[in-house]
Order: sequence, then C-alpha cells, then structure tokens
Amino acid sequence: MPHTNNKQGKRKQKFKQKSRYAENYDFKSLKVLKERRNAKKRKQSLKEKEGEMLENIEENYKELMKKSTQTFLTFDDFPLSWRTLEGLKENDYKKPTDIQRETLSHALNGSDVVGAAKTGSGKTLAFVIPVLEALWRAKWSSTYGLGALVISPTRELALQIFGTINAVGKHHEFSCGLLIGGNDVSFEKNRIAGVNIIVCTPGRLLQHMDENEQMQCDQLQILVLDEADRMLDMGFARQLNSIVLNLPKNRQTLLFSATQTRNVKDLCRVCTQNPVYVSVHENSMTSTPENLKQMYALIDEHEKLNNLWSFIETFRKKKILVFVATCKQARFITEAFCALRPGVPVMGLWGTMNQTKRIESFTRFDESKAAVMIATDVASRGLDFENVEWVVQFDCPAEIEDYIHRVGRSARMEEKGNSLLFITPRQHDEMISLLQKSNIPIEESRIDPNSIKDIRVQLRALLAESSDLKKNAQKSVVAYLRSVHSMRNKKLFHLSAINLKDYSDSYGLIAAPRVRFLEKDAKRSKQKEAKNEEDENEDSAGLFSINENDDYLFAKASPSKKTPNGDDDDIAKETASTTKKALTKKLVTKVSMAKKILNKKIKVNSKKVFDDDEDGGEKSTMLSEGLDIQKAKEDMKNVDKEDRKRFRELRAKRREEKLAKKRRKMQTDDVEMDCGDDGDEPDLSWLPDPDKFKDDSDCDEDDNNTDSLEQNVLNMLEQMAQSYLPVEKFLSRKQETLNLHDDVIYWKRMQQLTVFQEPSVVSSVRISPVKPFNVASTSSVRLTLYDTSICEPLNLFSRFKKAVSSIDFRHDGRLIAIGGDEGKLRVFDIEKNTSSKVIALRVMQASQSTVKSVHFSTSGEFVYSMADDGFVKQYRVADTNYGVNAVPTIEFRAHDDSIRCGAVSKLNDHIVVTGGYDHKVRVWDIRSKQNVAELDCEYPVESVLFMPGEQLISTAAGPVVKVWDLTGGGRQIAALQAHYKTVTALRLATNSTCLLTAGIDKRINVFKTTNYSLLHSWSMPAPVLDFDISKDDKTMAIGMGNLLAIYKRADIKKEVTATAVHEKKRSLIRTSAPPTKLVELNQKSRKTEAVAKSADKVKLNRIDALFAGYKHSAVIRQLFNGKFQSSIDASVVSYLRAIILRDAIHRAIAGQDLVVQKNLLRFLSHNLFKSQYFPVLKIVAEAYFEVYSNEVERGRLFEQVKFLRTAIARELEVQKMICSLIGSVEVILTTSKANVQNDSSNDLLSGDDIFGEPIVIDNGFEEKATNNL
Repeated sequence: MPHTNNKQGKRKQKFKQKSRYAENYDFKSLKVLKERRNAKKRKQSLKEKEGEMLENIEENYKELMKKSTQTFLTFDDFPLSWRTLEGLKENDYKKPTDIQRETLSHALNGSDVVGAAKTGSGKTLAFVIPVLEALWRAKWSSTYGLGALVISPTRELALQIFGTINAVGKHHEFSCGLLIGGNDVSFEKNRIAGVNIIVCTPGRLLQHMDENEQMQCDQLQILVLDEADRMLDMGFARQLNSIVLNLPKNRQTLLFSATQTRNVKDLCRVCTQNPVYVSVHENSMTSTPENLKQMYALIDEHEKLNNLWSFIETFRKKKILVFVATCKQARFITEAFCALRPGVPVMGLWGTMNQTKRIESFTRFDESKAAVMIATDVASRGLDFENVEWVVQFDCPAEIEDYIHRVGRSARMEEKGNSLLFITPRQHDEMISLLQKSNIPIEESRIDPNSIKDIRVQLRALLAESSDLKKNAQKSVVAYLRSVHSMRNKKLFHLSAINLKDYSDSYGLIAAPRVRFLEKDAKRSKQKEAKNEEDENEDSAGLFSINENDDYLFAKASPSKKTPNGDDDDIAKETASTTKKALTKKLVTKVSMAKKILNKKIKVNSKKVFDDDEDGGEKSTMLSEGLDIQKAKEDMKNVDKEDRKRFRELRAKRREEKLAKKRRKMQTDDVEMDCGDDGDEPDLSWLPDPDKFKDDSDCDEDDNNTDSLEQNVLNMLEQMAQSYLPVEKFLSRKQETLNLHDDVIYWKRMQQLTVFQEPSVVSSVRISPVKPFNVASTSSVRLTLYDTSICEPLNLFSRFKKAVSSIDFRHDGRLIAIGGDEGKLRVFDIEKNTSSKVIALRVMQASQSTVKSVHFSTSGEFVYSMADDGFVKQYRVADTNYGVNAVPTIEFRAHDDSIRCGAVSKLNDHIVVTGGYDHKVRVWDIRSKQNVAELDCEYPVESVLFMPGEQLISTAAGPVVKVWDLTGGGRQIAALQAHYKTVTALRLATNSTCLLTAGIDKRINVFKTTNYSLLHSWSMPAPVLDFDISKDDKTMAIGMGNLLAIYKRADIKKEVTATAVHEKKRSLIRTSAPPTKLVELNQKSRKTEAVAKSADKVKLNRIDALFAGYKHSAVIRQLFNGKFQSSIDASVVSYLRAIILRDAIHRAIAGQDLVVQKNLLRFLSHNLFKSQYFPVLKIVAEAYFEVYSNEVERGRLFEQVKFLRTAIARELEVQKMICSLIGSVEVILTTSKANVQNDSSNDLLSGDDIFGEPIVIDNGFEEKATNNL
C-alpha cells in the first residue's frame, strides 16, 4: 500500500475549498462594504474636526460675502458643515440653482431674506440649508426646544418640506416634527416639547399656540414662510399676524414666494427687519420656465370631458396632472374615470379629502412613472412631483398667478415639460390678452374632431348603476356654476355662456340639476327691480300734495321766454319739461323737500286772514295734510313705548306659563313606594303631620314651647334620615335566599368624593400601601400624586420626554417606580422630592420600546420591568450603576409579542406572572428562567392577579375574567362574564375576600372569592381604564378617560345596617346588576342575577321624597328658594344635619343659583350663633365658603357676605365680653382659695370678716357662655 502524506492532502483540500468559495463570492458586496467602512472612517475624522470648523465659520461667512455668487458652481464651494454636505451628496444635490446661489450667501450670514423666483427653481432647498446650518452653528440639541419654524400654505407642501429636511439633514442630530390638519392633536401635544424643527400649516400651529402649554417659541432662531402669496390668498393673513406676535423679535426670517404682490410686501414689513430682496428671474423674458411648451385649445364647455378622456387615452404612458375648478368636480371625474378604466392609474387630490387618503394619493402619484391626477389648486403651489410631462388645465384659472403656479408643476429643475389649457371661444380674447400682458408665450393647438371619443353613453350607464355617483355628478355641475358665478372677471367668466342642459348632458345626466342659488338670485333681482320702480313712483312729483299757487315748488320760467299774451299751455309744457329734467337728475323725496323748506325758514301749516281794509288780522293756524316732523317723532316715540310695554307683558306672561307648567310637573304632595304583602308594618306613630309645620299659628307660641318643638323635630328628622338608605339586595339561587344585605350596604357606602381632570387619558392608577393612602396617576408625560385626605395634588412629576404608562409603590410607600414610552425605568423617593425639584433616585434603560408594567418585589429589594419587546428584567434598587450602564440581575424573554401586564408573588420574590398580546399568561420562576405554567386566555391579556394563598390566579382577557388553579396544572375553575366589553383591571379588597373587576363597559363589579357570586355593581360615567383600592377599603381611585375620580367610604351607625330578612313573604325585585354566568367544577354553567327586597310602603312629603332619592341639591333648592318661609328654623337645620350625616353637604351646596345662595347666607346670619344650631350651621358655613370661594372673592354676593361678617363680628364682641366676665369670676375664685390656704387662722375660715364664703348664683349664664364659646 503506497504511503500518503496526510498533512499535504489536507492542505490541497483546504485550497480547493478556498478556490470554490472564491468562485461563488460576490465581490460587488465586498466593494460596497469597503466603501461603507471608508465612509465611516471619514465621518469619524470629520466629527473630530467639527470643533475647528465651528471656530472658523464666522470668518468663512464674511469671506463668502466678498465673493461673486457666480463663482459658486457646486455646494462644496459654500462653507457648509460636513453633515449638510453629506446629506446633499446622498440625495444627488450637486449644483446649486440661481435662487439657491443668490440666497445662501445672505441667509448663512444671518440676514433676513425675501426671495422670489419662478416655480420649480429650487426654493425649498434654498431655505432648508440655512435652517440646518443655523441650528448647527448654535450647537442646538433636543433639550433646547424649538429652534426653527417652517410655515407652508398646504398640507402636501408641508409634507414635502418635511421629507426634504429629513433627507438633507440626515446626519444632523436635530428632531423634526410635522403639524398639519387631519392628524391627532393630542398625539402632537405630547411630543411637541422635544422637537427642534417644526414644519406646519398656519391653522394647526395657531391651535397649538393657543391650547398647548408645551408649545414654547422663546428660543426660536429662524422662521421660514414658504409660498407666502398663496397663504395670503387663502385667507391666512390674520393667523400669520397672530403667529408672528408670539415669536421673539431677535430671529432670522426667510420669506419665499413665486410672485411679489402688494400683500406679500406688507407681510415683509411685519415679519422681517432690513431684509435682502432676491429676485433671480426679475429680468427674465417670461414668467414661466423656459423649457415649458405652453398650448391652448378652443373647446366648448360641454365638450371638455370628452376631450380630457381622449387626451388621457392618447398619452396614457405619460405622467399627467389635471387641474379643475372645484373639489366636487375633482371627486366626480376621479371616480368616473376610475370606473371607465382608461388603462392608466387615476387618482385625485382635493381640499376636502381625508388626510390619510391625501397623503396616500400624493405619494402614489409622485412615485408612479405613468399616472393621472385630478386635482384642485391645492396641488398648484410648491409641490414637486417627479417627471410630470403634461399639465392640463381643465378649467380656466381665476388669476394669472394661478396659471403660472399650475404650469410650474412641469419643467422643474431645468427639465422639459408641456401644458395644455382648455378655454371656450368666448374666453379666448380675454385670456390670451391677459397671458400676453404677463409675458407668457402660448400657442394654439388644434384638435382633430374625429379623434375625440364620446363617453356620455358610458357615463349615463354608470350613473344609472350608482345613485351616489349620480349625486356627485349633480353636485359637480352646481359647484362649477357657483364658481363661475363668484368670479370677479366677468369678461372671462359668465354664466350666460354656459348651456346648462348640454353641460349636464356631458356629465351623463339626463336632466339638468336644480340650481337653487341662481333661482334665489333671480328672485332677489326681481324684488329689487320692483322695489326700485315703487320708490320711483313714490318719489315722483305727482305724489306730493302741492298747491299750484305755491310757486316755490315749480321751476320758474325764464324772463326771455315770457310774453304778455303767452298761452297757458305753453307755460305748462315748459314747466312740466323743466320739472321732468330736475327729477331725472335727482329724485326728490318728501324728507329732502321738508328739509329744504325748513332751511328757507318758510312757515308752513299757517295762513293769514285779511279783512276788507286788507290789513292783517289775527293769525290763525290750521292743520293741513302736510308733513309735521316733530309730531311724527313724538308719535313714533309713543308707539315705540307701547310696543316695548306690550313686549314686556308678553314675555312676562310666557315666563309665568313656563314656570306654572314646571310647577305642575314637579308638584307632588305624597310619594308612595311599592311594598309587599307583609303584615309587619313599621311603627309610624312618630311621624309628624306635614301640615303642622306649615301652619303660621305655630310661630306665635312662646319660647319654651318652640324650643321643645324644635328639639322634637330634630329627633324626628334624625330618625327619618335613617330610613333613606339604599334598597338592600340579596342573591337568589336555586330557590334559596342568601342574605347579602350587609355586604351590599358595605359597598353602597362608597361615595364619590372629588374628580380631577388630567391633561390626557389616565393610563395607570395606584394607591399607596400606607396611610394616608395617597393616589398616584399617570397621564401623558406626567405623574401626579394626590393627597386623599384634603383632595389636593401633592406632587407633580413631569420631566418626561414621552408618555408614562405604568407605576407601582413599594411596600413602605416611600419609593415609586415609573415606566413609559421612553423605555426607561425610573425610581423616585417621594419623601425627598418636593414640587419644585423632582429628581429620580434611579434611572435604568430597561428597553428600547415601551415599558408596559413595573413592579416592586415584596421585600422591596428588586424592581421588575416588563416591556413591549417581550423581555422581563429584574434590577436591584440599591445598585449604583444606572442609566445605560445599568445591568439587570435577571433578564429573559417571556413572550414573543408585547407584554401587557404582570404581577409579582407576595410570598416569593422569584415567582412572576406575565400576560401578553399573544393571548398567553405565563408563570415564571426567574431563578431558572423556566415557564412553570402557561394559560391560554383566548384574548389579549389586560390584567393578572394572584388570588389569596397564591394557589389561584385570575386573568382579565376580553370581556371574561377567569380563575385558574395553578396547583391543578393550570385548570380553569371559574369564568365570570359580568362585563360585555373588555375588562381592564383586577383588584382584591376586604382582606382578599372580594374580587373587583372594571371594564370599558363603564362598570365595576364586586365578586365573592369564596363562591364567585356577584355582590355589587357600579355604573360609571365613562369607560374605566384603571383603578385601585386602599388596604382599608375606604379609598378607591378610578381612571375614566381623562378624569380621575376618588371615592371614599361613608361611615354610618351599625344599627342602621341591621335589618330583619323575611324569607317567606317578601317579594323580590331585580337590581341594575347584569346577569352573571357561573361555572363550577364538574357542573354545568348557570346564570345568576342579583335581586333585592322590595321596600315598605311609606308616605313621604316632597322633601322627604327627595331625601329618599338622594337628591340633596334639590333639597337645598326646596329649602332656600324663597317658598319655604313658613317652616320653622329647627326643621331646616334638621334637614341640613341629615345631609351632613351623609357627607353630601359640599355636593348639595355646589351649583346653586344666586337666589338660593342669598337665602342660605341670610339663614346662616340669623341662626349661626344659636346654641342648639351652631354645630350644624358651622359645618354648612365652612362648606359654603369652600365651594363658593371664587364667587365670594368676585363680590357677587357682597351684601349677604357683609351681613354675615357683621353678625360674626357682633358675636365675637359678645364672646369677648363673656370671656372677660368668666375670667373675672375665675380670678375671684382663685384668689379666695389661695387666701384660705395661706391663712392659718381658723377665724378666717369660720367668719366672714374679709370676704366670707364666695357665693355664685346659678342663673344659667355660665352654661350659655360655655355653649356659645
């Protein structure tokens, strides 16, 4: 057998493998990797030299101004940062355009610039580069806030600018935000504080300035107004003025526009300071791009749609942008052409379109190589669509500026393009002359009629199939007619040139739609003409009562034309002609005629009587039918007074009818409550006669009888108040009655104490485990700590960049852990932090995604984070390494999907339960990182909870709460279906004997943990997102939307809850609690429902009925509305005392009108310092001033408050006098005792030589003084 060298054979084999590997190796990928490696090294070296560049940047800018702009051939010739140059190179921006070359030299030096250039000349990059360089030069970072603001007229243009800034500024470390209409405002509010560059539209920006406290513009460096002329044309002038007022004056402003109109110049004076005007195309021969070929075609209105369809079919491989006049036209043409399928994608863009669809349509058209977009003028300004070869103007533009901006969507950046304008023969002369005046070259394009395809038959078929499309067609026709009617240039736009029937037929409509605005205009014009004719008839000379002898009303004949023997007819003709000429020049009214007579001081309505001697006799006056202005004024005043009086009477009558109707509706003397057939009626002998207290004669009794009566009434109403408890409930199952009365009353006593409004949705709620059981809630980017004893905020944690979503207290209540969207786990020491300075004790970067759940271990030594990336991490609280350097003691992946909730065992720090969006609940032993048990909940898991003993766990997933037995291998033992929507939170209460569940169905349910029966159910005003309950069951905090409600348990006497249960004869009624599905081991599921004992029949008066319904505010109104005067003071105090026993005095007093408040203050002033009333009225007065502190400060009830203060001051004086008298008596007593003790003589004790034995007469004075004090 021949000898072989094994070593040499292995070498040959290895060489062959390398050769085969080299044959299959991709050397292009290797080259790309090498280039990336070199680029990375180059960027690293540039970063190291960045400091030197910043030091020399000012000198480079000064040298830049000395050079000629024509020498800047590339962007490398400008002193730009390497970050900007890298972004320009990656986006193939190599050579600057004219507007960029002229603008950058001034903008980089910090000067205000007003730039004007043709459309498509690169104005966007002309202000994007200065924005980036200005912030880079200032070493701007995310903590500095807003540094640059870019405002554009339309959402699409703002979106395009936003994309350009992100592309060019890719290597900068700035953050950029987009604020446009149609997006979620709350989402923008939470993130606007950390944005450095904002691109926005004026309306949305002004909304944030008015509503968002995080919108701070104090540090703004540069402001950019793009397409300023368009913003002014769209009516944003007032918004821009308001925005500029909120900005600092020491800023740089860049203003760009395609045309420099008068309004733009006015805006320049307001926004800029000593600006530099740049107009690169000012001396250009044309106002449009030179590479643009412009044509027009003469087409009738009813033939436009056929011509557009034929044009699209002819150039179906081109990119075509079609402009129409109205949004409804754009919508109809887009839908109709899509249905007809021209062989090319057709999309639309108009102002009323949904924002998401607008962005989708905009992006889709920009990325397409061949497509058609039907758009309004919303797409005519600033938008840079790639390779638009044809711009078709379906309707004639309203202004020449609109024409320039429309055709500017093609032939951009020195590329070639075409435009076609549809005009009617009537519009030809006017439109062509306007275009020639603006130096716009255009030529006529003749269309072959044989190449036009008629689509009217197809459109009729479409409209017949779709009623919605037919409505859109009708609206489109009416909208176009309205737009033509509203145009200012009537030579170019006139409705008479449109045949409505033919135009409607071109849209596929068999009959022309009804144009209501034209009918209204015609009706108004007819009324106006009729009114003018009537006025002319009234103002004519023939309607005046004129005497022919009064020649001052007639035109006098010229002396040259008078003849002694002239004919009367000639004079009449001449006079008539003269009068006619005067009337044709100016109409003479009665008022003007009367003023003229008064100015000439001619006395009217009087005549002079002559006797036979032609002497003037007595002047006599007589009324005539002429106009007396003074009398007319007096008559009008009298009529006006009568009208006003009649109106006041009518208004008072209607008000009285309304009040009477309301009284009849609310008037109820007695209220009967349903009762059973039980014969055991309660003793009602203590009930008073309701009419007895309303009898006026009772007020005339002597003081002793009144006092005793008042005391009896107090005792009586105290007993009545005890009967106003909620109806007791008990559960019925299998014909058995289970007495749950005490438990129901126990949970019924949980009453709402106060409600706080958070800035956003409450995401998490926790109550401290130690007294005084403070509440912590998270909302948006802040956490608030509330003191439940005084119901006021204690502390505010708001230094978060992103939303906070989870919190947890340590067992001692001193530390609190917080997790949120930043992916950080923060631990705060509550006792050390104050409201002015809040510093985190520990900060751990737990995840790159949202931390959904945080928990302390039972010992408090560890803290857990559970995040959206599916990882569970354990950190030691005492670890000094925090931040990015924090290393978890234990880390493992618990779920493939996001973790939604979790829980930590109270018996073992190493047992953790997690629930995720993968519908799984897993129990982990974190020491071995092993999955002890896995449960399938069929829905995303919202909450998990260890049950008492921790052998069972409960889970909330979807609308079902399930209980699982871990010792039995994860066996389900119960499923509670009391909610019909998703359950959001689970809590244990009453020493773990009750399970509380809350859901977005606005309910909180209480279950017994022994048999999982439903005890009680609350109905909430809003979906419950999270809640918590204190260890002593006396405090509960509930997060509902953006509201945080705090509930307290009311303390009542024990004997009130003790009632007898009649199992045999009591009828049962259903409660508001929904039926519960109960599932037990080895048994079929069955439904159970809560029932309650029917109440006894009791006759109550109006106020007692209100008490029974817990309508405390209505009781206050009934007592103090001015109609309860016959009631004695004791009954009013008794009602107030009953309200105080229910802890409802604040809610009862709040929201009352001024009449009730005045009567209440008057009552307090008269009765506050009566000894028997003082304990009750003192609490009422304190509650009033707590509720109405603002009204008292504003002085709305000044007189009543002043009267009460006077009463208090008077009482204080009396108290001082009493105190001084009591002090004197005590001095006498003390002195006498001291003398007796110090004197050893028995004579002093037995005799009365000095003072004798002091005698104090018991007349009740001391007792009264003590009570008053």
